[in-house]
Amino acid sequence: CLRDQTMRRIVASRFRGWQSNTTRCLGCNRTSEASASRVPFYELPLEISAGCTTLDASFARLLGIEMLDDGQASYQCGHCGQRCAAQRQLVIRELPRALNLH
Repeated sequence: CLRDQTMRRIVASRFRGWQSNTTRCLGCNRTSEASASRVPFYELPLEISAGCTTLDASFARLLGIEMLDDGQASYQCGHCGQRCAAQRQLVIRELPRALNLH
């Protein structure tokens, strides 16, 4: 229906942002090709807990670097082929005009 398509466009134009999950191999220092993929989002999940009581702290945790360096969590690099430590991070590529937080 034309009305549904119009509503989808309106929602996307106001509330859709773009993010990427980047992974950098610490063996060869290359970033994965999948890191270039942009994924749409309509809201960002922010953690509010004992260690995260402010908006700044919640954003820092969401966008912080995660280390992949122990056994099962280690990274298989597509470039150098080694299983080694890596850093993974959520990167906001484009913010929406209206940002929803939950």
